[in-house]
Amino acid sequence: MFFQAGLLEQDPAQCRSQDRDRHPTSPVGIDQRGRIDLQQQTIERSPVPVTLLAVMDEAVLYREVGSDDIRHRQLTHLVEQGQRTNIGIQVVPARWGANAGHVGAFTIASMDDAEVMLMNAVEDVTTDKRPAIRDALAIFDRVRLVSFSGTESLEIIMKAAESCKP
Repeated sequence: MFFQAGLLEQDPAQCRSQDRDRHPTSPVGIDQRGRIDLQQQTIERSPVPVTLLAVMDEAVLYREVGSDDIRHRQLTHLVEQGQRTNIGIQVVPARWGANAGHVGAFTIASMDDAEVMLMNAVEDVTTDKRPAIRDALAIFDRVRLVSFSGTESLEIIMKAAESCKP
């Protein structure tokens, strides 16, 4: 749902596995897209760390993408990243069913004098139109209100990691 693949991922095998499903006929090679995803991680390691808030559906924690070993490493990495002071991860309980976040994934980047949004439910579309960004922020807030707290979310992610531990 609001999870931007690549920003918190650390495993090239996970990137390749997800990309095969997201873009099976894409002219951009899987390895090239994986390198792009891994390059995006430098954002979170910059000298002035950015704040990253991610919300994901509980169901994605149990979706079998890649091997158990890859999934375990990925989920453990999410927990480690979620413990950083500039990164917040929240999980939307599966029991909620449909919610405002089902409109699709998006990423909002806010700078001192501008905001831009990437919507990538079907294809990557970038906009700086304030009404669209305002609507996306409202959706994000509504979904965060029904999500588990940050601490609860990390516990749930760790439980999912343990369930696929090789």
